[in-house]
Amino acid sequence: METTQDLELDLNSLINEYGLLSVLEALRELVDNRAANTETIAADSPAESLNEQVTAFRDVSRSLAALLNTLPPELDFEIALEQITHTSTDLGNSDEMLTYGQFS
Repeated sequence: METTQDLELDLNSLINEYGLLSVLEALRELVDNRAANTETIAADSPAESLNEQVTAFRDVSRSLAALLNTLPPELDFEIALEQITHTSTDLGNSDEMLTYGQFS
């Protein structure tokens, strides 16, 4: 079983590869699907807890949609730029950066 730290690393990898906005949108769709599936099961079951789960999933989906509507479209670009800037400062001094990748 993965730990929370493992999951966080996996999510960071997904964000780096696809962008935060895409990951949040995929999560919203996943939550919507889970709500629909739970709603289908709840229709055939007298368990009130399933209806509460559907409501909770719908609330999360609405919250993610609201968040996505407030985030600027250029957010992923800004995050990528920040990562590039941070990574380039980790390479070392400017002489190393200039010769990095060149043939000897």
